[in-house]
Amino acid sequence: FDWLAFSNNSVGGMQLWLDANDSTAGAGSLADGANVTTWKDKSDSNGNGIADDNDFVARGNVSYVAQDDSLNQQGSMTLDGSASFISANNTTFTMGALFMVYQYTGDSYSSDSPYISLFAYDNSTLAYAGSTNRVFGLFDSVAVDGVSTGTVDAINQAHLLSYSKTDGVAISGDYVIGGLEEASSTFGSGQMQLAEVLYFENALSANDTLLVNDYLANKYALNISSVASQDVLTGGTGADIFVWQGIDGLAMGDGNRDVITDFSSAEGDQIDLSALGALNVASYTQDGATILSFDTNNDMYADFELELSGLHTVSETDFVGDITLIAGDVSLALTTNNDLFHGTLGNDEVRTTVADLNQYDQIDLGAGEDALIILDEGLDLNFTEDLDLSGLANLEILDITGTGDNHVTLSVEDVVSLTDSDNVLQLLGDGDSSDVSTGDSVTLTGDWTYQGEQTLAGETYQLYSATHVTGETVTLRLDDDLSSQTLF
Repeated sequence: FDWLAFSNNSVGGMQLWLDANDSTAGAGSLADGANVTTWKDKSDSNGNGIADDNDFVARGNVSYVAQDDSLNQQGSMTLDGSASFISANNTTFTMGALFMVYQYTGDSYSSDSPYISLFAYDNSTLAYAGSTNRVFGLFDSVAVDGVSTGTVDAINQAHLLSYSKTDGVAISGDYVIGGLEEASSTFGSGQMQLAEVLYFENALSANDTLLVNDYLANKYALNISSVASQDVLTGGTGADIFVWQGIDGLAMGDGNRDVITDFSSAEGDQIDLSALGALNVASYTQDGATILSFDTNNDMYADFELELSGLHTVSETDFVGDITLIAGDVSLALTTNNDLFHGTLGNDEVRTTVADLNQYDQIDLGAGEDALIILDEGLDLNFTEDLDLSGLANLEILDITGTGDNHVTLSVEDVVSLTDSDNVLQLLGDGDSSDVSTGDSVTLTGDWTYQGEQTLAGETYQLYSATHVTGETVTLRLDDDLSSQTLF
C-alpha cells in the first residue's frame, strides 16, 4: 500500500486531518524540538482549496518530534500531561468516524475510559463541558489496533484508536484533542506522543475503513488486525475465474498478498478484478513466483499485489476488467542535484556514484525487485557513518560491482532502512573468493547469523540473518562472487 498517495480525496467526507509530519499544511516544516502553537487542518473540508478549515491551537507547552522511533521515524507532537490542542474556531461535528495514532508515554489508562478523543470544551474557562457535549457521547464501536473494545494501556507503544458514531447528532463548540476523559465529568490532558488525527463526517464503509487503516498502519508500521490478511487460492484443472469483489483483503508483500497456486493461461484461467475499476498492472519475478503489481489510481505506484506460483508471462487476456499491462522497468542515472524518483510497478534500477547520493535525494523505488547500482572504483563505504540515505526506500538489490575493487560496511539498521517491509537485501559484487586481496568485499556489523547457501535463478548466495531491535527478521543475500565477507 502506497501511504504517500493518501490524500484528502482518498475517502469521502473528511472533515479534519491533523498530521504531525505536516502540521503547517504545506506552509513549511518545523525543526525538531520546536514549540508548536498551531496545528493546521489540511482536510479542506469546505472545498475552497484552503486547508485551514478547523485549525487547533496549543493549550500549554507542546513540542514537535521530527523522527519518533516508536512511530516509524514519523513526526509527532509531545504532550507532557498538562497540554493539549483546542479548536481555533467554533466547530461543528456530526456523525462519523475518528482515527488517532498515538502512544502513551506516562500514566496508563484502562479500557473503560473513553481514551483520547474530540471533546466539547469551554475554552473560556478551560473546563470540561460535560458528557452530553462531546462528539462521541455514545460509541457505536471502539477499536484499538483494529480490535473492537481493545485496551490501550500499553506505555511507549504506538496505537491506532478508531471510533464510529452514527446517531446523527451535530454538536458545535470548541473541541480538545489530546485530552483524556478520566471519568464522566473529569477532564485531563494525556501524557503522550500524538501523531495523526482523521475525522470523517459520515460512517465509513468496510472498504473505506480498511483504506484508512492501511494508510496509517503502513505509515507508522503498526500491527493492525483489520489490515488485509493473505488468502491462498487453488482452482484445480480446467478454466477457473478468480474473482475479487473489492479492495478489502488485498495487500502488499510476502505473507500478505493473496496467492493463486495453480494459475494457468493455457487452461483458460482468468483473474477478475472488474469490480475495482480501471487498473494498471505490471509483473515481475521473485523467488520462483510471479508477482502482479496493481495501481488503482493511475499514479504508477503499486497499491496491492497478487502472487502466482511459478513463472508466468501474463497478458491482458488473463484478466477480466479494465486492465492496462505496464512494462514498468526504468533505469535512472542520478545527478549531483537533489533527485526525485517515484518507482514504477516493475523492476527499476538507479545507477550512481556515491558522490551523487545525498540526504536530499528522495528515491522511493516502490514495487518490484529494484536495484541501486554503485559505479565507483576503489570505494570503501560505511553506510552508517558515511551516508545519510534517509530519502532512499524500498531497495531490494545493492550492486557494488562498479569498475574496480569496492568494499562496503553494512549494519542491521542499514538493511532495514534501505529495504521494504520484507527487510531482505541482495548484495552483488565480483571477485575471486580464493584471493581475498582482490575483488569486491563486505563487512557486516551487528549480530548476524550465517544460514548457509541459497541458490536463486542459478546464482549462489551466502545467506545471513539478524533480528532488528523491533523484533523483525532481517536477511542478507551475499553474492558468492564477493571476494570476502567479514563479520564483527
